[in-house]
Amino acid sequence: MMLAVIILCVFGAVGLQSYLLVRSLAEGYSSYEQRYLRSATAALSQLSINVPAERLLLLKLVSASVCGVVAFALAAAAPPLFPLIFFGLAAIAGSFLPEFCLRWMLGRRRKMFNTQLIEAMNTLSNGLRSGFSFRQALELTAKQVADPCGLEFRIALHEMDLGVSLPHALRNMSDRLEDSDLELMVMASNLCLQVGGDLPTVFAQIIETIRERNRITGKVDALTSQGRMQATIVGLIPIALAFIVRAINPEMMKPMFTTVLGWSLLVIVIALDVAGYYMIRRIVSIRY
Repeated sequence: MMLAVIILCVFGAVGLQSYLLVRSLAEGYSSYEQRYLRSATAALSQLSINVPAERLLLLKLVSASVCGVVAFALAAAAPPLFPLIFFGLAAIAGSFLPEFCLRWMLGRRRKMFNTQLIEAMNTLSNGLRSGFSFRQALELTAKQVADPCGLEFRIALHEMDLGVSLPHALRNMSDRLEDSDLELMVMASNLCLQVGGDLPTVFAQIIETIRERNRITGKVDALTSQGRMQATIVGLIPIALAFIVRAINPEMMKPMFTTVLGWSLLVIVIALDVAGYYMIRRIVSIRY
C-alpha cells in the first residue's frame, strides 16, 4: 500500500511538471516565473553558464518532487497524514535548493573576482606606466590575470571587437557583475579617458581603498566566526542527541517515531531548530 502511494506521488509530481511546462509554452510564463527567469538569467550570465533559465525553472520543480518523495519515503512509518505533511514541507524546501546553490556559486565567484581585481588593476597600472594604451593594457590584463577576472576582461575585449565602445564595454562588465569595487574602477577609468588624468595614480588610490575594505571585512569575519560556529553547534546538538539516545536506549526513543505526539514533537523540534539557527546567523551577520 505504501509503495503504491509513493508511486502515485512520483507520477503526480511528473504530471504536474509536464502540465506546468506545457502551460508555460502555450500561454506564456506567469509574472512570478518571468521575474524568476530574469533573475536566473542574470545570475547565469554572471557565472558564464550557457544554460537557458527555463531549465533552471524545470530543475526547481524536479528538485521539489525528489525531495518530497524522499521525505515521504522516510516518514512512511509515521501515523497517517504525517508522510503527506513531510512531503509538502520537503517539496517546498527542495524548490529553493537550486536557487540556494546558484546563490552560493554566485557569491563564491564574486568573492574570488573581488580578490583578483586588485591584481588586475595593478596589471593595468603597470601597462599604462609602460606606455601601453588602455586597450593594450586591458589585453595584457586579460592574458595574465586568472579567471574569473581574466574571463570578464576577455568578454569586454570581445565586445569591443564587435564594435562596442570602450566605455560601454566597461559599463556592461560592471552591470553584469554588480560589484561595487569594479564599478568604482569603471567610473574612474571612463572619467579619466574622457577628461584626462593620471589613471595609474587613481588606480593606486582605489587599490588602497579596496585593501582597507578587505581588511575590515576580514576583521569582522574573525570577530563573528564564534557566533557562526555557535549557530552550527546549536543546530546539530538536537540531532546528535537524538542519535545518541536512540543508540543507548532504543525503547525510550520508540514513541517519538510511532505515535502522533512523537511525530508532532519532531515537527516542532525541527522548526525551532531551523528558526534558532537562522536567528543566530542573522544576529552575527554584520551589514556595512
